[in-house]
Amino acid sequence: MDIQLLTDKSYRYALDLNKEIRNYFKKQDRHLLTIYEFADYTSINPDTILSHIK
Repeated sequence: MDIQLLTDKSYRYALDLNKEIRNYFKKQDRHLLTIYEFADYTSINPDTILSHIK
């Protein structure tokens, strides 16, 4: 999932948001975020995300 594309923000913002979400869900560095975790954290409908990445 490309956080930068979805948020229309800078690369650095996307990295910081990724880290923030990973901390929120207590994920280890080697574990990836899911679309559903991103959607839950940002209150974006998962269907909206899925339509943007197809």
